[in-house]
Amino acid sequence: KYSSDECITKFCLLPRKDAIYSTIFRNDDCLYHNKVCDALDDLEQAQRVSFQRGHCRHVFTENNKYCIAGVQPNRASTGVSSQTYHFSKMKTVHQDTIIDYIQKCESLMKKYMPLKEVAVLYEARDRLKFKTMFVNGYQSSLYGSIASGVNVHLRIHTDLDFCYSLTTVLIRCKKSYKMD
Repeated sequence: KYSSDECITKFCLLPRKDAIYSTIFRNDDCLYHNKVCDALDDLEQAQRVSFQRGHCRHVFTENNKYCIAGVQPNRASTGVSSQTYHFSKMKTVHQDTIIDYIQKCESLMKKYMPLKEVAVLYEARDRLKFKTMFVNGYQSSLYGSIASGVNVHLRIHTDLDFCYSLTTVLIRCKKSYKMD
């Protein structure tokens, strides 16, 4: 299912089973989503303070944090860095998990978004030569960063640009995830 306006997809709700099997399960590892949560926790620990997007975005007044990992505009020079400065403080296994998860989400997006819109994203990437996330020899094909929020409101915008937000919700659990 997706909602489009003027031939541009605004929201795309993926089939539940495909989304779960593509992003939560990994081979025989039924607790892969916990590994993604561990990696995002490591990101939260590596980033000293919350990235500020305004105080009105906080859902709770305590224990809220908004983190970003990926490409970042340089502050003291021209250009773009291949990763945020705090990302290198993370464990390698967690860096690899994050890029793996992003790649899984991208594959799912490419499977369900209209082909013409996906082609526009690749064309924009190639023409503008924008950097995508690159970690330990692995590269995202379209996305430059990942944002993670704990007790914050993560906005999705719908202006006309070549960027698509991809939103997932992860919940840590002790048991393996079971399909209904």
